[in-house]
Amino acid sequence: RQTRDDLLAALDHQDTPYERVVAAVNPPRHPNRNPLFDVLYVAEEAAPRPAPAAAKFDLQVGLLLSPDGHEVRVVFAEDLFSREWAESFTDALLTLLSAAVVAPDTPVSRLPLCAPAPQAALPPP
Repeated sequence: RQTRDDLLAALDHQDTPYERVVAAVNPPRHPNRNPLFDVLYVAEEAAPRPAPAAAKFDLQVGLLLSPDGHEVRVVFAEDLFSREWAESFTDALLTLLSAAVVAPDTPVSRLPLCAPAPQAALPPP
């Protein structure tokens, strides 16, 4: 419920210009870093676009919503994360999103990040 309330409060201010937010927060500046965040999440209802060739942020997660199905894109800084890590992160995200769709009233903190372990076939007795 807290996540929902925080999201709704943020959406009330979604038209605030980014520069105004940065000025209000007045964070320490570093030339090679975004002043407010390292991870970007984007959800779009649009035609698919090519994935960016290089990450503009440490981690960028995109969700493309379309009538034909949804697509998750993860773009990451290759100097910070390995491909294996990105694949594991994507698997965990998909597990979490799938569980959220099945049980939308479950608090985010209780949603699984790992798929249940496959049941090993037991040899016959």
